[in-house]
Amino acid sequence: MNNDLIYMVPIDVIRDDRLSMWQIKVLIALFSFRDGMTRTYYPSLGRLADRVGMRQHVVQHVIDSLVDLGWLVPVDGKKNWEEKAYELVVPDLEVLHDE
Repeated sequence: MNNDLIYMVPIDVIRDDRLSMWQIKVLIALFSFRDGMTRTYYPSLGRLADRVGMRQHVVQHVIDSLVDLGWLVPVDGKKNWEEKAYELVVPDLEVLHDE
């Protein structure tokens, strides 16, 4: 991996007080796999775990929590990271804070 790469992420990633450091790391890593033309991400669980320096089962737990928080939506309703992609959705934080 090239250490000189810079990844742009929505400012809401750092504004969402619900996110843990692990969740932020996984979101940033997901953006690093973005092809620029879509909001759907296809890295394998192993590649994602390598990128963030976590074990695969930890990354899967973080992915599941990001789905619960509304940051990721499984494509076609499947939740197995190895088989399916996830679409990144930036939650409307103003609505969340009003609830």
